[in-house]
Amino acid sequence: MKIVIATHNPAKFKRYKRLLKDLLGIEFISLENLGIIDRISEPFDNAKENAIFKAKEYAKLTGYSTLAVDEQMKTNFLPREKQPGVFVRRIKKNSQEATDEEVLKYWEKIFYKYPQENKKFIWDFYIVLYNPATNKSYYWKVIQIATAAKKFSNILEPGYPMSSFLIHSQTNKPYSELSEDEKLNVDKKIFHKFVRDFKNLISI
Repeated sequence: MKIVIATHNPAKFKRYKRLLKDLLGIEFISLENLGIIDRISEPFDNAKENAIFKAKEYAKLTGYSTLAVDEQMKTNFLPREKQPGVFVRRIKKNSQEATDEEVLKYWEKIFYKYPQENKKFIWDFYIVLYNPATNKSYYWKVIQIATAAKKFSNILEPGYPMSSFLIHSQTNKPYSELSEDEKLNVDKKIFHKFVRDFKNLISI
């Protein structure tokens, strides 16, 4: 069985493929593997609807069952009108995604403007699996809370620029500085319910 992980972000593809690597009989393929260069829009103001939309649209393009993920994020220090929501990468709130460098510069300015400590970032991940053969969708919500480091790391993980300054509760250093095994262990704890339920669904 082949499942497309619908992202053009290599780091994102690697993250979810690594989480689900123990599934027997499943081959996870990327859009790049299939020569898909189209970027499906994210027209909604919430991550759940965007994830469902992307899963269905990429399934139409590929013909395979498709796993799509979208995130929305809020903080404990920005005013309501400044909360990122679904515009984590579209920092100018348009359809164009910012580069990793632009994202980092944006948050450097935010941190300078809001210098208070104990900054928290609350992420809502919506993960959707869509099967075009049965026209059925399955979705999971995962919540992840991270805190801001006192300074940005010099190590940048391409595709995940905010990992240079976000620390998760299981570690005391930015995500970008973790080893591959440490990253996997952190993700297994955050996504454990999704991984369990996904494996049960596939086995059925």
